[in-house]
Amino acid sequence: NLHGCVDSILAQTFDDYEVILVDDGSTDRCPAICDEYAAQNPRVRVLHQPNGGQSAAREAGFHASSGKYIAFADSDDHVDPHMYSDMSALAEKYHADIVHCDFTAVMPGKEKVCAVPYPAGLYDKQKLMELVYPTMIYSGTFYTFSAAPNLWNKLFRRELLGKHLFQVPHEIRNGEDFPVTFSCMLDADSIYFTDKVYYYYCSRPSSMCHTVNLEELRSHYTLFATIHDIFPAEKYPFLQRQLSYFIVYQTLLYALPVMQELSDRTEKHSLYRELTGNRHIHAAIHSVQPGDITGIRNKLFVYGFRLHLYPLVLLALLKK
Repeated sequence: NLHGCVDSILAQTFDDYEVILVDDGSTDRCPAICDEYAAQNPRVRVLHQPNGGQSAAREAGFHASSGKYIAFADSDDHVDPHMYSDMSALAEKYHADIVHCDFTAVMPGKEKVCAVPYPAGLYDKQKLMELVYPTMIYSGTFYTFSAAPNLWNKLFRRELLGKHLFQVPHEIRNGEDFPVTFSCMLDADSIYFTDKVYYYYCSRPSSMCHTVNLEELRSHYTLFATIHDIFPAEKYPFLQRQLSYFIVYQTLLYALPVMQELSDRTEKHSLYRELTGNRHIHAAIHSVQPGDITGIRNKLFVYGFRLHLYPLVLLALLKK
């Protein structure tokens, strides 16, 4: 909740920081809660704006901030009291453009530590090229990232983040971190990976990331087009295979449940044609190895797309 998030930030073990709370058109008590924090603590400032989504909120926060380093936190989550003191100290000590920490995914009844497969330490450009970039988006196991695409478990040098934060269309409401995070990582001269767990991501079924609907699916068309523009093959040939697997993964994650919910056969077939007609999805599904895709439903879906066999897609929708 918002109280838990803000309280964890204000409990940091150093005091050289500012807190920008962005009320993105919330209709509950959050705006009043934010104002209460600002009235009680001089380092807290509040921005009230119409609902524009995560990207608009983060851009507004960036403009209002003045720090040498920038970090983000989502209102459902909380952070370790040493997070920002330790990560900023690492950035200063090693002159790192980004400091990346591990995080804990907090789910109902269980927790999971999410760590990168790279040894802790400083990675200069050569080490990034050799050890990080080849697998950072797709580890080789369907589907896991090597470096999480989220902004919130990273500390960014202000100048670096400012170059890439504003390139995401606001209509993208899920996956908007992806273009910013990986643009920054590719542009960074050095990244420090710490194996400390500093961030606690609280996954709730009611959160926006768990809402799967047709609008959310279609916003991915914009995400895929944005990724294509930001990471062109001629500049980043080593990313193209990884990006294809990511696009396939996101398509499966959203298209399967949306198509399953459509009861009208005509609408279902129309959406299938819409998906197969999307050039980014089409190219990705035809470039991945179907054998790499896990799950019988996912395999049927991919084969149905590749072979233009709609009955296979329908069979995938029947499988549980």
